[in-house]
Amino acid sequence: MLEAATQRVQAIQLIRVLAAFTVAAWHFIYLFAPRIGPLPLPPTDGQLAQVAVCAFFIVSGYVMVISSEKLFARPGASRTFWLRRAIRILPTYWLALAAMVAAFWLRGMMPPLDNIARSAVFWLYWTPGITAFPSTVLGVAWTLFYEMLFYLIFGFAILRCRNVAVILTGSALVVLVVLGMALQPANAVLFAATRPISLVFIAGMAIAILVRDGWTLPMPVRTLCILGGVAMIAGTKTPESFFETFDTGFSHIFWAGLPALLLCLGLLAGRLTVPGFAIVDRLADASYALYLFHLPIGVTTEWAWMKLGWTDPWSFVAMTLSLSCLSALAFHSVAERPLVRRLNRLFGTGRPAKAEAKLSVAP
Repeated sequence: MLEAATQRVQAIQLIRVLAAFTVAAWHFIYLFAPRIGPLPLPPTDGQLAQVAVCAFFIVSGYVMVISSEKLFARPGASRTFWLRRAIRILPTYWLALAAMVAAFWLRGMMPPLDNIARSAVFWLYWTPGITAFPSTVLGVAWTLFYEMLFYLIFGFAILRCRNVAVILTGSALVVLVVLGMALQPANAVLFAATRPISLVFIAGMAIAILVRDGWTLPMPVRTLCILGGVAMIAGTKTPESFFETFDTGFSHIFWAGLPALLLCLGLLAGRLTVPGFAIVDRLADASYALYLFHLPIGVTTEWAWMKLGWTDPWSFVAMTLSLSCLSALAFHSVAERPLVRRLNRLFGTGRPAKAEAKLSVAP
């Protein structure tokens, strides 16, 4: 059992590192660096970053099932689950949001206070002139909106046994999507909550049940899954209108969710030993901080780069990626991990075993 848990941890930690680094690198290369100077790169359709986001959602669905085994059908399980999730997600997010506000202020782009307040509680809002998808002050926080929605539903369902809880959670997500298709809500929060992208969590929960019940795939099949995921990324392009519409509907599940599912299946559905795992493990523990803080670091570094008159975009990318990774590692070690432990003790949410704790890390 311990060996199996260790194998799961290695796969999950590897996915986290790859996904967080992919999102950060994509933002630095395609959003920030072109304002520094031209890059000899082909145009991007954003697919890699969206595949990484879907991988986060699949892992989240998987992890919540595995790490909640001792909570299913227990009295008070909902409170414990929600508190653990809030403690893990909110303090780091609020600090990253504050850093983003400070970065915008530094550049004379201070967001309205009501938008900051909405962002603090994941209350998405429409931005005038940007009608494709609801906004937050910290750009990547739209994904945390879906995480929190999933946690809210899963927390209610956790009062039942594992399989029933998964069925109830999946059914609730499906109902939300059906209601969205029928009602086409104009409210930003309701619009986002009813988009089909939330169905990706179901895939992660399903994999968790199968793996926990002893199901595995032979290595050749897992290799084919990984190759299939890579082939889909290379051969399936996002709709040309994606950057205008940011359509997180069923087509998004096909060109982003399906490649992510194939990659995650290849890594999760069997034994996996990651070379140099000690390094991967440390980076993965800091992946949530990297995911959140790379944007304020990018905004601030871009401002400083322009002030200094530097024009080399590749040096900018290398510096911001390095600075983001080092900052995330330092933040996790000095602030994030001690704060989470202290809050868990304060609220009496318990301290899971080492392997289980690794499985409960977001994103």
